[in-house]
Amino acid sequence: MSRIDGKLWNNKPMLLMATSPGARGGATVLEIAKGRFPFMGGNIIADFSLPSFNDNFVDGKITNEEINKQLLVEVEKFTKNLI
Repeated sequence: MSRIDGKLWNNKPMLLMATSPGARGGATVLEIAKGRFPFMGGNIIADFSLPSFNDNFVDGKITNEEINKQLLVEVEKFTKNLI
């Protein structure tokens, strides 16, 4: 990606998500992406980090209600900006 001239994502709306087995849920890499992607044409609308993946994601679902609510808020923010 660093070798492509111009704006790689061409102002495409983005919902960035990260997760990891740790308590920060990929927050560090998510912050790096949020800082870098706009320079490459990314239009970041929303972002979400799922901490402690093995504890909070079972059978294809987020088991922690508060974290799931956060995801739904971010997805709604993203979809409203697509219209």
